[in-house]
Amino acid sequence: MIDAAWTTALAHGGEDQGAPGLGPRYAPDFYAAYCLDPEGHKLCFVHTIFTSPVHEPFTPDSLKPAS
Repeated sequence: MIDAAWTTALAHGGEDQGAPGLGPRYAPDFYAAYCLDPEGHKLCFVHTIFTSPVHEPFTPDSLKPAS
């Protein structure tokens, strides 16, 4: 479905920003594709069912400078 969504977006004027493929730095089964729509909005088509984060989850506290 990711491949089909990305291909359809490109066929309707989208601009390639990353072909479909695995992104194991996010999760072992993370599969995604990226494009810009004709108005310049970045779209991400993604599939993953892995439930444990590879990295620490983002929290507002992670933006605070270290003391």
